[in-house]
Formats: sequence, structure tokens, C-alpha cells
Amino acid sequence: MEDLYYAYFYPRFLYEIEFRRYASGTDLKRVIVVQKACLRVILKKKTGDQISSHFKTNQILPLVMLFEYFSLKLFLKTFSNYFIKN
Repeated sequence: MEDLYYAYFYPRFLYEIEFRRYASGTDLKRVIVVQKACLRVILKKKTGDQISSHFKTNQILPLVMLFEYFSLKLFLKTFSNYFIKN
């Protein structure tokens, strides 16, 4: 199941993070809904089932945390040379 998520959906969510970095909250909510829907399909869950607990059990970062992770990674990459030199 994880392989399917990381092979097909994960790269698209990474693209969405880059593309919608400056997008409105409404656009981000749409992508979050799509991520949850993809996870429901992979796990064969019904539409009304709670999916948030499955993120942790399947070791998948929710989109908001994924966005924060890549933002922090970019920040560290950008400013690491500055901090090391000083």
C-alpha cells in the first residue's frame, strides 16, 4: 500500500506543494481533501471513515506537515552556509 502511495501520489503532492506555495488556503484545503481521498482509496475505507489516524500508522505525512518539512529543509539549505561561516 505504501509503495502505491509513494510511487503515484507522493510526487504529485510534492509538485502541488511547490506549485501552490503561495496559493490561498482554499486551494490548499482542496489538495488536503485529495490526499485524504487517495489514502481512503488505497486503504479501501469508506467516505465517512476517519483517515487521520492512518497517516501515522502508514508513516505518511499529512500535506500540511509535508509542506512545513520542505519549507524547513529549504530554509536550512539556503541559510546553512551563512550560519556555518559566521
